[in-house]
Amino acid sequence: MSRQFNFLAIGNDQHLVAREILAALGDTLILPSKGRRDEMSARQVSRAEDLVFPKQSDLAYLLKSESEPQVQFLEIQDSLYRVDFHASPVVEFSPSIPCENSTLKVGRIALFYVEDPGLSESVRVLFNKLKKEASPVPHYPGLWIFPRATREAEMLQHWVGKPKPNPLYCP
Repeated sequence: MSRQFNFLAIGNDQHLVAREILAALGDTLILPSKGRRDEMSARQVSRAEDLVFPKQSDLAYLLKSESEPQVQFLEIQDSLYRVDFHASPVVEFSPSIPCENSTLKVGRIALFYVEDPGLSESVRVLFNKLKKEASPVPHYPGLWIFPRATREAEMLQHWVGKPKPNPLYCP
């Protein structure tokens, strides 16, 4: 069963999300979302700061180090590859990113691979821990917001469409 956690976090809350991811996955590697085949090598993630990216386009895939040999790639254009996230034991990660005008873009942690019950259980536990630190956003099913974003993000930017007011905003 695939799982996903859509969230809004800034500042210290981004670091909290990153620390919980590292705690859930243990010895963690990160792969870029796409690139030339020779660019698609994993690197070690040792600090939470390694998972707080500067811009929304920094989609990446996270995996336990022992799972690296199982990662499969798909060629999507001439010499451009991406991780086959349905056939590989990876967790998709896109951080929540602040934009201009007090707008915050949604981040996502997702698991589409179903062949590894241990990974699925680790992700389930991770989501439960994160939900204890965040609040559901009214009128946005499946979207969770962390405390600092509640206070600072006036507008919320989902994956598509225009930014909308944060119903929990209270400066």
